[in-house]
Amino acid sequence: MTEELKKKVWAFSLPMISELFVQQLYSVIDMAIIGRYLGARELGAVGNAANIIMLFLVVSGG
Repeated sequence: MTEELKKKVWAFSLPMISELFVQQLYSVIDMAIIGRYLGARELGAVGNAANIIMLFLVVSGG
């Protein structure tokens, strides 16, 4: 790959990588809050929902 092509690939993929990282961070914080204040059953529900949301993000993001 040429340097110009590498720059274009990174410019294209960096927003997607950033968005997936922020979504994972959001899920971790959400699970920490729910686990602390609600309980194990609710934490399991959030964990399952986080996997489904991540699947949709990966499929729709490319």
